[in-house]
Amino acid sequence: MGNHSPSDLKALLTSEERPQVDRFFFKHSDLASTTAETYSASWADFLSWCASHNHESIPASHDTIADYLEDRRHYSLSTIRNRLSAISFVHKHLGLGDPTSGGRAAEVRKGITQEKREEETQSPSEQLAGRAYSPSEIIGGGLSVLKDYLSDLRDGDASGVGAEGSPQRDRWESWRGRHEQARETWLDPLISVDEASPIKMTEGQRKLIPDPAFSLSVMRNRAVLLLMATGGLSRPETARMDLVDIVVEDDRLLAGVRRKNGMPDRALHVRKSEELGMCPVRAICAWIVGAGLVGGPLFRAFDAHGNMKSSRIGLSSINRIVQNAAEVGGLDPEDWTPSRLQSAP
Repeated sequence: MGNHSPSDLKALLTSEERPQVDRFFFKHSDLASTTAETYSASWADFLSWCASHNHESIPASHDTIADYLEDRRHYSLSTIRNRLSAISFVHKHLGLGDPTSGGRAAEVRKGITQEKREEETQSPSEQLAGRAYSPSEIIGGGLSVLKDYLSDLRDGDASGVGAEGSPQRDRWESWRGRHEQARETWLDPLISVDEASPIKMTEGQRKLIPDPAFSLSVMRNRAVLLLMATGGLSRPETARMDLVDIVVEDDRLLAGVRRKNGMPDRALHVRKSEELGMCPVRAICAWIVGAGLVGGPLFRAFDAHGNMKSSRIGLSSINRIVQNAAEVGGLDPEDWTPSRLQSAP
């Protein structure tokens, strides 16, 4: 710890000023720069969560870590590991016990790790299946079909998803709990609401949108392009959206947007269009129902053979979607980037 006492370091680590937190990781920890950057962001997220939930960050208890993990279970497994590594590092550096390795914290961590690994290895045919929909229903059904589909997943007969205690049943119950928690978040009156409307689209943006087709890749690409163009979303904001961030409320669709640290930022009120080809609501609904999504990332990657994967879409894939759409639409791909697509006229 050099010439700095544990109390001095604790003051840095619990400061509300991010530069003070950075100072500890970059100046007093002897970590490599990339590790220091990761740990600083991870610790800042934990610190923010503790402040908003009235928990003590140093020393943190096993129960605090367990509650934090439950609230952050929508993160990827690698992000969760980074968060826990940073918390563990801070406590060990200050000569304190590791709050991430015992009690409820260890139990919750084990459960989330198992759940994430099952999601990564689960193929679409193994996912929980609602009733079948026709191609026309999927492409044009919009909110009514999505509402029905999500109701089947959220409120359906649990006997259809495995016996009590089975992995399938546990996944179903876990998804239902996360869905309700996220729904309450995005409907909270303190969350700001922006408009995502096709009226905002320029003629060039309209030319980027592929015609509707009963194809998983086309349905995904249409949903990505329309959501970015109408809602002004960046690539990272689009990529980190999860299925639980989509909320059907009466006759409107809300899409929750999260910050880099996973905290809620704003909710988009996605508006319908009478024109099927330019309707972001029906495009999003078609992708979710057509792909049979039951949880995890909203927008998925595809392998080289065109098969949908369980992993999140990459930022480079969004680049290719925009440039390919520009080329097909008769536009110059060099002139069209995701940042231009998200720009309001």
